[in-house]
Amino acid sequence: MPSCKKDDTTPQRTELQKSLKGQWNVDSIEFKYYENNVINTDYSGVQPYAAGDLIIEFVDGGFIATNKGYQPQKFPITENEDGNSFNYADSNGRYTAVISVNGAQMTWVETSTGVSNGVNLKQIVTIYLTKL
Repeated sequence: MPSCKKDDTTPQRTELQKSLKGQWNVDSIEFKYYENNVINTDYSGVQPYAAGDLIIEFVDGGFIATNKGYQPQKFPITENEDGNSFNYADSNGRYTAVISVNGAQMTWVETSTGVSNGVNLKQIVTIYLTKL
């Protein structure tokens, strides 16, 4: 006896996977460092990248970062239920990337906070990419 198909309970995050799939050129990375909510201009700024210097390729289950002159590195990701972010880790720690895609443009934002010697620290890293 045939049964009715249940509603698809797959989270919307699969739309994020679809929008990220493929290769992305890193155009620039912006760093903002704050100490007690005041930007530290000595450590803040924008690092531009030439075309092909840093490529991010999203593949099933992760992404591969290819930095010109270095071996490619693969990073597994875990997508979050919000549908617009994922977690990944490297040798320096764990990160949450909040993603915004507008056509062939992507913005990737990571924010971290901490306290050191009584100083509240905050770092915002924004990566601007273009789909290849």
